[in-house]
Amino acid sequence: MITVNDVSLNFSGQTLFKHVDLKFTPGNCYGIIGANGAGKTTFLRILSGDLEPTTGEVVISKDQRMSVLKQDHFQYDQYTVLDTVIMGNQRLYDIMKEKDALYAKEDFTEEDGDRAGQLESEFAELNGWEAESDASKLIQGLGLSEDILYSQMSTLSGNEKVKVLLAQALFGNPDIIMLDEPTNHLDLSTKEVLEDALAEFGGTIILVSHDRYLLNKVASRIIEIKHDEVNSYEGNFDAYSEAVNAARQLKMQSEAEIKRAEEEKAYKENKARQYRSKEQRAADAQKRNRIRELEKEIEDTEVLIFELENAISDPEIASDYSKMSEKCKELEVDQYICLGDIVGYNANPKECLDIIRTLPLAGVVKGNHDEYASNNDEVMEGFNPHARTAVLWTKAQLTYEDRAWLSSLPMRLTVKGTSITAVHATLDSPDAWGYIFDVHHAADNFAYQFTQVCFCGHSHVPVGFCKKPITLHSERQIDEIREWVARPEEGAIINPNEADSIEVELLTGYKYLLNVGSIGQPRNKDPRASFAVYDSDERRVTRYRLPYDIRTTQEKILAAQLPERLASRLERGS
Repeated sequence: MITVNDVSLNFSGQTLFKHVDLKFTPGNCYGIIGANGAGKTTFLRILSGDLEPTTGEVVISKDQRMSVLKQDHFQYDQYTVLDTVIMGNQRLYDIMKEKDALYAKEDFTEEDGDRAGQLESEFAELNGWEAESDASKLIQGLGLSEDILYSQMSTLSGNEKVKVLLAQALFGNPDIIMLDEPTNHLDLSTKEVLEDALAEFGGTIILVSHDRYLLNKVASRIIEIKHDEVNSYEGNFDAYSEAVNAARQLKMQSEAEIKRAEEEKAYKENKARQYRSKEQRAADAQKRNRIRELEKEIEDTEVLIFELENAISDPEIASDYSKMSEKCKELEVDQYICLGDIVGYNANPKECLDIIRTLPLAGVVKGNHDEYASNNDEVMEGFNPHARTAVLWTKAQLTYEDRAWLSSLPMRLTVKGTSITAVHATLDSPDAWGYIFDVHHAADNFAYQFTQVCFCGHSHVPVGFCKKPITLHSERQIDEIREWVARPEEGAIINPNEADSIEVELLTGYKYLLNVGSIGQPRNKDPRASFAVYDSDERRVTRYRLPYDIRTTQEKILAAQLPERLASRLERGS
């Protein structure tokens, strides 16, 4: 068990979290979530003992052995695969090396014999005689060949190293396992092996992940780090989302009730101070009638505002500035909105950029890959090694003028003459590159959305949300548009060679937040290209899925010597 007592951390004058009290008990999997930069990895380092908190303490039971998934893929390059895996139980590995050193001595003494006996006894207690067999089973279970056991880690590919380090974390049945984004760089089959291994693990699991599918499958409690607070929720990711939304709704209702009570009290107090004459009561009645009239006018005005916003987007009204070039013959649209990440993961970044720049654009926003490809930042915080490699390669393919154009792009924009907002990530903090996966995160975005429709991307996963007008009393003010995307985990059958489409009608007074997915590098197990068409006449948005030549795209990626994973995952959609 791990006990966290009054832990706080101040870093560079900033408080990441304060007064945290938690217990991590055996038999549970704790999923740690939060926006990029919230301090998830830092919190994990405090739990593992790698970082001292500013205040408080972390207590781990003395009889508990902890294993941590290593993130440095080059740390063990001088060791064999077998040694690397066994290092998952550092004490066992140290005993093995000390034994080997003793038995290799030419002047083996009686004291050496006594020490060797002690080591042999402890070695047997730690199941040392089964260590090689256990290591072999682990790496084979993760899709690697037994033949690499005695290979140097330096000779392995990046994907193979990730699997070996995962085997290291699982080796020797530790009591506590800590994993930071363990599904990064894993293929689909290995992800499934990992999910099964974690589901069967009887100890304590502490898991940092953005993978909602993994969290839904293995997590029994969610730990959210947000706004210098650390809060715990029972259940998996879906249960957490429901709890947060319920709490938000309850708070809104409570605040509304308090406001009504205060207004009623103020009204009664004011009324008590007034004269009780017949004339005064008549005047009060007139005021109340006028208030009701004004409230009705406000409701009518809100509806009118939305009607006017949509009327402005009509091509007949906005022809002076919204009609650009002839329609795209295939899609029958006259303008394009690009949601960013023009470059980054593909083998033809300059060609992609040139295509975008020649289109009749209504607007284009900057994505995180565009941002890093256009600046001189070599660090790229939050990027995995494969993504970083792709960005650095992309920079070399672009001219100075190309990078300057990318750098000049806005993070978010409102399309002129329409009721459409475009952003790559989120409206509240577009440069923080946060994700919108659920109603909770959508609510934060809606607070900054002043148009009827907001199109976004970044997550590579199509999701849609609808916010009802404030005049409509509802228990759930924000709903997910479930039909916007087929969900493989719910039994949907996807044929990657067929096209499909989903239509959403835009209702007056409602707001919509629509992630249109991605063309290439999808994340929801659907390999088809995903995009949307907005019909301003019919006030309708249609999301299309179209098959494309994945094989040729993969060949180009491999020919450019980009990471193999960027090619292989195209056909998996993950």
